[in-house]
Amino acid sequence: TLTVTSPRLLRYIREDYFPVGALPLYLHRTPHEGDFPAHDHDFVEVQLVLAGCGMHVTATGAIQLAPGDVIMMRPGEWHALRDCVKLEVYNCCFGVDLVHRKLLWTLEDPIMAGVLNISPMVTHLRGSLLAQLSSTASVVCERWLDALASDLFEHPFEYSSRKIALLVLILDALGSALTPMYTLPLPSPRRAATLVREAVTLLETQVGYGWTSEALAQRLGLTPTYFVRLFKGVTG
Repeated sequence: TLTVTSPRLLRYIREDYFPVGALPLYLHRTPHEGDFPAHDHDFVEVQLVLAGCGMHVTATGAIQLAPGDVIMMRPGEWHALRDCVKLEVYNCCFGVDLVHRKLLWTLEDPIMAGVLNISPMVTHLRGSLLAQLSSTASVVCERWLDALASDLFEHPFEYSSRKIALLVLILDALGSALTPMYTLPLPSPRRAATLVREAVTLLETQVGYGWTSEALAQRLGLTPTYFVRLFKGVTG
């Protein structure tokens, strides 16, 4: 049994992964041996386990990973890897703003909405989705991930529509095939005041960041318009 305590986090930010002027999208095959430290990020991260094994650790506990497992972490939720042995994962990272600007229609699709469950108002498993793909579905997802990774490498600033189409194919393959390995009860929706307090805490603790309403909305997983309406409704 692994006891999970609040870790000291590394923070990964979009500026380190998404080139200026390009789509907020990043893909990479990543090998892991041993431990990978606890961290969070200000973008969505999807991981497909390709090979090996290890423990995936979040605030809710630890789960043994195997090929075909899918992990999806929303912005601001921490996770870590422990005891990895020849673990290889495919990382697919994208900004919440990409969903809001280019893929908003997907949130009304039953399959896609299940994958893009990124709003803090509908958090599941403290921001993570853990699922198991069949070997066939895993191969399909890997093929689309390779195609998107190749396109990003060869044409980082061109063919945005093609990249978005490939991302939709990846998310659709995940949503069509995933079978939840386990579930926990959905928590009660966060009250508006809680979200506003989180925004105020960010403003007070990271004074030098240069926060905008768009940046705060993105960090909280909200649209800028909804965030402003929420903030005014609470603060007056």
